[in-house]
Amino acid sequence: MFDLSAFNVDLSKFAAVVAILVGVGKLLKTVPAISNAYIPAILFLLGIVSYPLAAELFTGGAFFVGAAAGLTAVGAHQNLVQAREVIKQADDKSQTP
Repeated sequence: MFDLSAFNVDLSKFAAVVAILVGVGKLLKTVPAISNAYIPAILFLLGIVSYPLAAELFTGGAFFVGAAAGLTAVGAHQNLVQAREVIKQADDKSQTP
């Protein structure tokens, strides 16, 4: 198993940051001036800033964990989008005579 003690990861704060970033990402999708292509980079940068602030820990490891939180938010959103698509396709197939 991985030893995360070197990064001083507070999993509850990590999860909170990821959840907030997923919400921020959904909000950013509603802004016409922001291309969807830029949202992962924005979340990555917001993660780098937000996790150290949430954890009150300003070390290289905290910034790394923040970057991971931003990328995790992007991945979580993609999983939700793909799950919705699979469910929609299954529903469409079940309604076809």
